Amino acid sequence: MVDVIGNIISITIVIILIITLILPKKIRYITHSIFLLMFGLVPIFYKLGLLGVTFSDAPQLAYAVLFIIVIAGRTLIVEGIRIEGGIKFFFMTVGILIIIMTTIPVLHQVDALSFGLPKIPPIINEVLYVISGITLIVLTFMIEKD
Repeated sequence: MVDVIGNIISITIVIILIITLILPKKIRYITHSIFLLMFGLVPIFYKLGLLGVTFSDAPQLAYAVLFIIVIAGRTLIVEGIRIEGGIKFFFMTVGILIIIMTTIPVLHQVDALSFGLPKIPPIINEVLYVISGITLIVLTFMIEKD
């Protein structure tokens, strides 16, 4: 029974992620930023004792987080290039940073890379998710067209 529930959760997550990809650009960006904020703030609030539940009970979310982060990082890089001014480098740097900080450990873990990053506390990733979510929200309101 537990396997069935896990499969239902996994399939639901995949469907939700696919649906976010067909949304209009600004709505998709806001949706992804909300996911990033949620993936960052919920564990932080849990560690501070402000929430009684965290995502550790659903390991399937780790892949959803990775998917959202890669998409959000790509968005920050691509849209950052299109923006005029010095702020573009901030957006691109955050995009590159979140992709590197999340994909290299996963690729190393599955032996797709022979090198990895030093072990960092989970709070670093959680704060990075929050910063990325806020940055993506700011970027959404800076882009010209939908």
